[in-house]
Amino acid sequence: MGRPYLIALVVTLIASGAYFLNATSALCPAPLTYTLGNFDERFKLSRDEVKAAILEAEALWENTTNRKLFTYTEDPAAFPVNFIFDDRQERAIAEEIQRESLDIKEQTSGEIAKRYEALIDQYGKEEVSYNRLVTAYEARLDTFNQTVSRYNAAGGAPPAEFARLEREEKNLETKAAELENLSTELATLAEEINALSEQGNRLIELYNNSVRTYNRSFGHTDEFTQGDYQGTSINIYTFSDRAELVTVLAHELGHAISIGHVENEASVMYYLMGKQPDTLTLSSEDLTAFIEVCGQSDHPLDQARLMVRNFMAQFNNLI
Repeated sequence: MGRPYLIALVVTLIASGAYFLNATSALCPAPLTYTLGNFDERFKLSRDEVKAAILEAEALWENTTNRKLFTYTEDPAAFPVNFIFDDRQERAIAEEIQRESLDIKEQTSGEIAKRYEALIDQYGKEEVSYNRLVTAYEARLDTFNQTVSRYNAAGGAPPAEFARLEREEKNLETKAAELENLSTELATLAEEINALSEQGNRLIELYNNSVRTYNRSFGHTDEFTQGDYQGTSINIYTFSDRAELVTVLAHELGHAISIGHVENEASVMYYLMGKQPDTLTLSSEDLTAFIEVCGQSDHPLDQARLMVRNFMAQFNNLI
């Protein structure tokens, strides 16, 4: 009688363990031992640069949770992180070229705007100076004409006064020529301002057209299609810069340890990409999702889960 009861007890324990294991199957497979797998050199990054990006993404999770979650190895049999170059990266390169072109147009437009503002300021100052000189000249000319008229009415000016009036007349002619030159310079400056304004308007129109073209081609929220988690590997397909690469890697590493998508656009595990902060951090939603599947290392329930998992693994080996 004892043996059947013993067998029944073992079966019950095994069944209970299997049920408990199934109920806690979300427990993350950490530490996950991974390696850099297939790598297409058309990404124009060295393997060392890629490794550094992966380690940065790994550190984001480990430093925040204070857990050892990943282990890098050169063993080719380990879980691979592959870099696969396809049309998505070609599109990213095209987008980068378009964006650089927009940046150049914007910079040029800004330089023209600064030049235009500087010329407007220069024209304003020179116009004020010119008007002041014209006012002084006209007052001086009016005095000269009145004096000449007065002496003409009196039958003529004395010799000394006549000589002074002749000198004054020549000075006035010189001033008139100077004012004429200044007027020509102001007119030339006005033409330059108008030409610069037209150039600026054309460039703004060209820039706006380019922006519309860019938005039609690339203006959308990026879903996390830059990479994916395949269960037995992580595949990276595209990224525009290192910051985006680290974000994608951190997202896919999260999936690799059984974390799903979460809410909050700033979260690493949000299903869309673009609202994450420049300095990448885990959001409270990321951490909540992590704890749900990975638990806390010192929690008794986590220890029990690990014991059951180890027990079942050993039992499966025995049978």
